[in-house]
Amino acid sequence: MSDYEHKDMSGNLFKNEKKEKETQPDYNGGCKINGEVYQISAWINKSQNTGKTYFNFKFQSKEEVDKYKGSKKPITPETDDDLPF
Repeated sequence: MSDYEHKDMSGNLFKNEKKEKETQPDYNGGCKINGEVYQISAWINKSQNTGKTYFNFKFQSKEEVDKYKGSKKPITPETDDDLPF
C-alpha cells in the first residue's frame, strides 16, 4: 500500500488490473476503521438463488497481510448466497 492515509471510517477500491485467476479478487483497496488500517479484497458474485449480482468482501489487517506475503495460499472469499442484495 502507498503512503496515503485514509480518514477514519473511509476507504477505497480499485479494479485489479493484474487478475490472472478466478481466486484473485476483482477489486483491491484499503480502509481505516476505528483507527485500524485494513486491506480490502472484493469479488463480484452472482447469487445462485436470486441471480442478483453482489460484492463479496474480505478485510485483512496489516498484520494478516504481512503474515501471508510470499505465501502461495490464495485469499478466497467466503460465499453467502442468501444476501438480500
